[in-house]
Amino acid sequence: MKFRSWYVVLLGILIQAGFGFMLIFSGTTSNNVGGIIAITLGGIVLLLTAGLGIIPLLLLVFKKTRRIGAVISIIVGIVGISIQAGFIVGVFLVIGGILSLWLKT
Repeated sequence: MKFRSWYVVLLGILIQAGFGFMLIFSGTTSNNVGGIIAITLGGIVLLLTAGLGIIPLLLLVFKKTRRIGAVISIIVGIVGISIQAGFIVGVFLVIGGILSLWLKT
């Protein structure tokens, strides 16, 4: 099985979504009402920013759109890093885009 660059992007999405779900579930078990709202909203924001990587992921999967997907992946990754809520998926998007351009996989 060959290594593909979109594996890295998928891993970043799954890690960030996992953190988002953990925050949502820990927020619902909190006894403090303010804590429930803050932690749950933080988890929702993490889940929404994990969605930043879905379109670049789909572009990296297919062979004909791989080069444009790599460029879009790098751009969206920089945006994700700059908004700081999407830092995890942003780093993985930039790495996946660079790997796609470098390895041509």
